[in-house]
Amino acid sequence: MATVREISEAFHVFYEALRDPEFSKSLRLNEWTERELLPLVRTFLLGWFGQGQVAPEVMSALPGKITGYGRLDFVVRGVAVELAVRCRGGSRSNLSATVNADEIKKLMKFDGLAVLILLDFTNDPLDDQAIEKFREWHSLLHGRHKKSPFNVSHHYRDPDTKLLVHHTINVRV
Repeated sequence: MATVREISEAFHVFYEALRDPEFSKSLRLNEWTERELLPLVRTFLLGWFGQGQVAPEVMSALPGKITGYGRLDFVVRGVAVELAVRCRGGSRSNLSATVNADEIKKLMKFDGLAVLILLDFTNDPLDDQAIEKFREWHSLLHGRHKKSPFNVSHHYRDPDTKLLVHHTINVRV
């Protein structure tokens, strides 16, 4: 079983590489969308955690949808992982709690550890207040169905220091 910290640190290594012009060269990986990055993430996780430790596109409960099911991006050593990306020039809403409502629902319905990875490639990242809104969304976090806590791991470049940082918060339901 992996920990949320291990997965968050692995994604930070991935994020640092994508931001490094010496690594990305002419590909401009910081301009890619989530859909474009998912095959790279899948390959990275396979190399980082090993064969048989990463399961992509795992079926999951998704309340509020017609079928009642969705797919988690990954399950890594028993930890559910959903990914959201804000590419350079992308809208701030790409990483907001409201846009990622389905991802949050899937993570809350997963029986075990879960983390939402937010990769922000812009020069004006979400502030702490926007990240805290994941804790304040009462309509999602309440109700009479079984819910599990989840984590939000935000990876961004600090606009003041220009350092690449990440922090993780736990959202208890």
